Amino acid sequence: MSAAPFLFLAVILPLWGRLADRKGRKPMLLRTGLGMVAIIFATGFS
Repeated sequence: MSAAPFLFLAVILPLWGRLADRKGRKPMLLRTGLGMVAIIFATGFS
């Protein structure tokens, strides 16, 4: 169970980097920040 986040990151990070190269790094950082806010907000309801 504890290896799951690392396996997920190993798969997603290259795709995320390729998308950042195409779209720009600042929009990706904003998107990541908004995603983190959404996850933290949803965690508050659990």
